[in-house]
Amino acid sequence: MKCSQSFSLLALFVCVLGGNISSVFAVELTKPKLSATEIWKQIVSGRAALDQAMVIDVGTLSIENREAARKRAADLASKLEETANDFWFEFPNDTNLLSAVAHCAYALGIEAALAHQGLFSKAIDRITGIEFESELTKDTPSLSRHAKAIREVCESNLVAGVIAALHFQPTNNLGILFHLAQKAKNEAGKSLVRELFTNSLVPSVWTESASNILNRRFSIGQPFSIKFTGFDGRKVDSQKMRGKVLLVNFWGSYCPSCVTEIPKLKSLHKKYRSRGFEIVGVNLDREIKSALKVIKGKEITWPNMMDAGGLENGFAGKCGIFWIPNNWLVDKKGNLREIAADADDLEKKIKLLLAEAP
Repeated sequence: MKCSQSFSLLALFVCVLGGNISSVFAVELTKPKLSATEIWKQIVSGRAALDQAMVIDVGTLSIENREAARKRAADLASKLEETANDFWFEFPNDTNLLSAVAHCAYALGIEAALAHQGLFSKAIDRITGIEFESELTKDTPSLSRHAKAIREVCESNLVAGVIAALHFQPTNNLGILFHLAQKAKNEAGKSLVRELFTNSLVPSVWTESASNILNRRFSIGQPFSIKFTGFDGRKVDSQKMRGKVLLVNFWGSYCPSCVTEIPKLKSLHKKYRSRGFEIVGVNLDREIKSALKVIKGKEITWPNMMDAGGLENGFAGKCGIFWIPNNWLVDKKGNLREIAADADDLEKKIKLLLAEAP
């Protein structure tokens, strides 16, 4: 499916990566053709208006006025995101291309944090996913040479927008903000974590998760290693699995979603194992018998370790895991490529990694 140029940045991610665009926008808006100079002037003035709306001290406002200020900021962000998106689609060779992308993503971060959290979660998965660059290159050739830069600019400015919006609703949908923080590939994620970690309005249970993410043992794009003796006595050393694509599944028998996704993981393992795909499990149960019951009942064939320390002090905690199921993907070179990969997109991601050279 192709995206029209007048759709928003968020719609692009849904469209390019196979989503249903009708769930994002019901109709396409037609606009008069403007020059690059004219649209850029609108972007500059729109960003100035948004920045002015964002510096309001909402703590001094009544509840009614605070809501009005929040709505105004969200509306200005939506308008800026739409205008900037038009620019970088219409004029991919303009010298202001990446600046327009930056304004677009910054505005989306604000808009989503204040008004559209559900859609924002999908945008996070698409921007930070391993397939973003290849899919953007394939479906939008005019932007292909900028694919990596666009992803980096989108990611960092999404975070900047979210941080800017925190003073309006500092504790609103924290799970989504942590989802972005743990998946971000560069310093942007750490910036968001530091903000969440030091925000006095964020509950202590979340600040502990922020600390784990900030200090996690492994970073995306860097070498990953796991070594253990499984429940069944099998010895696992990821260093000896170079040349294969590895999925590390953090799970627990007490987690319904973890158990529900096991058949899907089994299907993927069976389908791609002959091509070099492997799975290892990190189980967070307190008692081994609970895990073994599921392993036996579901006929799980891949090795599992018991992470007795759990999300606090165990291997999972040191990896910055704060919810399960959580699937990590490691490439043939032994580098961590994605954290918290969506189970619905796993097959696409696995195929991309298997296609890469060792």
